Amino acid sequence: MAFSWSKPVSTDSGASIAEGAIKPGEQSYVVRSGDTLIAIALRYYSDARYQELIGKRNGITDPRALRAGDAIIIPSLPDRSILMETRAVEGGD
Repeated sequence: MAFSWSKPVSTDSGASIAEGAIKPGEQSYVVRSGDTLIAIALRYYSDARYQELIGKRNGITDPRALRAGDAIIIPSLPDRSILMETRAVEGGD
């Protein structure tokens, strides 16, 4: 579920994301019961490895502290071309 990046997101639990905290290309997400960082990473990126990216963006140091009703930011991915750079293999490499 995407929200306008210029408006604050608040939830029934009172958790909110401050106005202006969401950068262009990012989305807000309200955690549901049973969600984990891995499940959220799979939902948005189809890759569980991005759980760390979500955690870092939201200052989550303990994934067990994630609670239903928490409002978090789903960061945009870095340019994938940078991640997929290859180098030329020279003779003997």
